[in-house]
Amino acid sequence: MTAPYSPSQNGVVERMNRTLVELLHAMIKASDLPKFLWEPAIAHTAYVWNRSFTRYIPSATPYQKWHG
Repeated sequence: MTAPYSPSQNGVVERMNRTLVELLHAMIKASDLPKFLWEPAIAHTAYVWNRSFTRYIPSATPYQKWHG
């Protein structure tokens, strides 16, 4: 449990928010999108992040591991 409105008590979530915002800025800058599109862009950033692989699997492709 954390106290309300105290982000310093939840470092994991705050770091993930920072990571997503940094990725968002990179995506918007690379694609030359206007800044008013940040809301759908952050949703897309979270979508991409959640589907990105984070470790190497030497014996099979991620598809093979996921689908057996």
